[in-house]
Amino acid sequence: MTPGDFEPVARVSLLIRKPPSTVFRYFVEPELLTQFWLGKASAPLQPGSSAHWDFLVPGASDDVVVTTLQEPSELGVRSADGSLITWTFAAHGEGETLVKIEQRGFPGTAEEAVKAALEAVSGFTLVLAELKLLLEQGRAMGLVRDKAQMISEHLRQTR
Repeated sequence: MTPGDFEPVARVSLLIRKPPSTVFRYFVEPELLTQFWLGKASAPLQPGSSAHWDFLVPGASDDVVVTTLQEPSELGVRSADGSLITWTFAAHGEGETLVKIEQRGFPGTAEEAVKAALEAVSGFTLVLAELKLLLEQGRAMGLVRDKAQMISEHLRQTR
């Protein structure tokens, strides 16, 4: 997309009944990220660091560079496609966190960028729901894993 064009932005939010410091850790530490979202993360996220993320869809991966890290309130990464993903973690009530995720700067034509933003909303919604279940109920339900399986099956059928 060129400057001045319509820029789609993916935004999702969810209340998680755990303190911001706890919720924040689940997005920066590899052993926690893999409990609800990723198949593998190469390194913890730290200011100025980079990491390789393998998603649960076979062959899907990303190389991210940390652009912002203010524990426990904000995390930002630049994706390999150039888009910027920002998480904010705001205290909300006693021991609760309002988590907001925003992704912007999707590459491609306007149509491709809108499609990517819609897919990001769908994906991040499942990621937050899975984390909520893990932190509040003590176990993940496989929401992200099941979506990854559906994507994999669709990709196999369209090849």
